[in-house]
This record gives sequence, structure tokens and C-alpha cells, in this order.
Amino acid sequence: LRCTTQRGRSKHKSRPRHHLHRHRATILRIVIHRWQQHAVAFKTDAQGTLLWEYHLPPGYQAPEGESVALSPDGNYVVTGSTYVDAPAFQPYMFLTKLSPAGAVIWEQFFAVQGGGPFVLSAIPGGGYYVGGQYSFLLKTDENGNQLWQLTAGFVSIRGLAATSDGGAVFLVNDNTTGSDDLYMAKTDAGGVFQWFMTYTQAGTNLVGKQLTQTADG
Repeated sequence: LRCTTQRGRSKHKSRPRHHLHRHRATILRIVIHRWQQHAVAFKTDAQGTLLWEYHLPPGYQAPEGESVALSPDGNYVVTGSTYVDAPAFQPYMFLTKLSPAGAVIWEQFFAVQGGGPFVLSAIPGGGYYVGGQYSFLLKTDENGNQLWQLTAGFVSIRGLAATSDGGAVFLVNDNTTGSDDLYMAKTDAGGVFQWFMTYTQAGTNLVGKQLTQTADG
């Protein structure tokens, strides 16, 4: 495995396909998925018994749930993609916060350039990062209000994690140029790039989908 580094700054239907993301806290499990053009968030107990479900978002076309995170305050945040018919089938990203009982605390919608799939990570000090196509990266406060947004020009963010310093680190797969490389980048809390890494391995198509920060940084 070879790694290269760059540093810089940036300003910015039979059976349907499922997107399952699970978090367990004591005896709970929350799942979001797409089922016949409906995005559904539902919670089960430890034995898988359904406790509640929430269909989101209403009033939009072809919503698809794609990622879920446990908020530092004990609530749940889910995100995914949807569309509106006008203007010109505009793609949107939705961000919805649910209580442990399934009640909507808030719901936000953001017009995006390329749509999903979206990945989500809660920031330890409050707020959320959401990543998507064209290396779309959005940071919000704890109420889902946008703080900043950038598009870095790569293809798709597939793995995303908030870091202990308030920044974000993410994986990028560039499969439009025929490259087999995997990329990883980090921004600070203000959206400024701190480093960019390229990982290569001869004869292997490297694909990154998930990452997490370890205790030693």
C-alpha cells in the first residue's frame, strides 16, 4: 500500500434495495430504509420488535433514507435524498431529528448539486456533518441550520466521521477517471482542508465506505 500526501486550503419491483444503518444504545435499534418510494425510520427493541415508525419526508418525490446517527443529546438524526418536481426535478437532502419516542424535533431541507447517497456524522460538541456526491460537505449546528457548505470537486464521499477537534475526515472514491485509488481528506471545524492523502495498491481497486477515529487520534 502506497500513500502520498498533499496539503492545502479550500474555501470552500421485486424486492427493493435497502439502505440499513443501525445504532444500538442499551436495548434499542433504529433503522432507515427505502420501501416502495417511501423513506421510513423505525425503532425496535433488542429482540427486533417494532416500537414505532416514521415516514419522512412528506410532500417530496421518491425520498430515500440513507444514513442515521445518534445525537449527543440522546435523540436520533437521519438523512437522505429526495426531489421536487420544480424547478427541473431539483434534488434535495433532508435532515430530520427524532426523539427516542419517534416525535419530530426538527426537519431541514437543502438543495444540492448532485443528490445522494448521503452519509452523516454527529459532532461531539454539537452539530452534524453530511457528505454526498461531488465531495459535497455540509456542516450544521445542533438545530440543523447550515453553518457552511463546500464542494471539493471529487466524486463521492462514502465514509465520513467527525473528529475530536470538531473537524471532519472523509473517504472519496474516484471511479469516473478509471482510477483505482482511494482518497482521504480532513478539514478543520471551519471547512479549511488540513491534509489530503492518496492510497494505492497495484492491481487492486480500493473502495472506502466507512471510517472512524481511534482513541489515539
